[in-house]
Amino acid sequence: MLVEDFLFKKGNLRRHSCTVCNYSSPLLANVKRHLLTHTGERPFSCPVCGKGFIEKQGLTAHLLNHSGERPHKCNLCAKGFVRKSDLRAHMVVHLQK
Repeated sequence: MLVEDFLFKKGNLRRHSCTVCNYSSPLLANVKRHLLTHTGERPFSCPVCGKGFIEKQGLTAHLLNHSGERPHKCNLCAKGFVRKSDLRAHMVVHLQK
């Protein structure tokens, strides 16, 4: 359980709600970021191809596609991935053998 959820249940933290849907979060920053999914706004743009992202971390990961860098390496076959989540998904290939 997240600390914010615990505090909310104890009555020590209020939830902030999206004005478009039923999404809510104890953190106002989360709701502000969520609102971008409704507006289509993408404040972080790739300087190479122009693709937009809601979060800076999305842009940072995307830029690795242009550089060819693959920082997350499989320790079984040395294949590299931009995202750690892609490496985790790849590991299933080895588990199925």
